[in-house]
Amino acid sequence: MLALAACGGSADGVRAAHEAHVAAKGVAEQQAKTAGADEADMVSAVGGNGSTTPVSLRFRFRTAPRVGEALQVELALAQDPQVQIDDLLVSLLPGDGLALESTRSLELHAPAAGAVQRFSATLRPQQPGLASLTATVLVNSGSSSLARSFSVPIIVAAP
Repeated sequence: MLALAACGGSADGVRAAHEAHVAAKGVAEQQAKTAGADEADMVSAVGGNGSTTPVSLRFRFRTAPRVGEALQVELALAQDPQVQIDDLLVSLLPGDGLALESTRSLELHAPAAGAVQRFSATLRPQQPGLASLTATVLVNSGSSSLARSFSVPIIVAAP
């Protein structure tokens, strides 16, 4: 109590600050649980170097991939909460036998640390077999930049 009085604080002020911190932490934990539940049925995209720092990518399809049918792929780009990211640029490149019918890139400025960025792409498989969508993520943080490449494998069924 002496230290608080010497700093000019009061027990009520410290208690209120502590309660506000606990409440904010509870909201953040609830948001993380909700995001985790929303991504429970998502699959991790294959990263080039196996690192999840500073970003990782997960995906899911709402329907089975079939030749000639539009395919919606939902993507979730998770950021390392320990890394402050200034900008993210996501570029999508369809592989052979796959047409991309939505935008090829997405740019985000000053995303919140640890946030999960959700977006989707529309693809149209043109032939049966194995196809892939490559997502390249350019991360600008402070004075450094790095790129991470991810592969989304797609097994396409005949019509």
